[in-house]
Amino acid sequence: MSSIVESKKKHALSLLCMALLLGLTGYFLFREQEIPALLQLVRNVHLEYLLLGILTMVAFFGCEALCLKILTGSLGYRISFMRYYAYSLMGFYFSSITPGCCAGQPSQIFYMGR
Repeated sequence: MSSIVESKKKHALSLLCMALLLGLTGYFLFREQEIPALLQLVRNVHLEYLLLGILTMVAFFGCEALCLKILTGSLGYRISFMRYYAYSLMGFYFSSITPGCCAGQPSQIFYMGR
């Protein structure tokens, strides 16, 4: 029973840290920007281009997930496509936050091993 309470506390702490990091990131990104000018810029965006960009990103991650599925399938591993999609997102995230984009594939391998 105490492990469930500990797990919930860890989860709440993780969410709090994530919210704090998001808040700090937003503050540092937008501290020198004029919010009304940014909102006007967002209003002027062509929705079809935004949706096309989102669709392209979804397809990119899907293609990477398919590659992972084919590679690991040849080694005898059978995992759901959505799990591979999550690994793909994870790799992109870690590549984005590290200098030289060097942590994407190692993080994927680490999480696959877990």
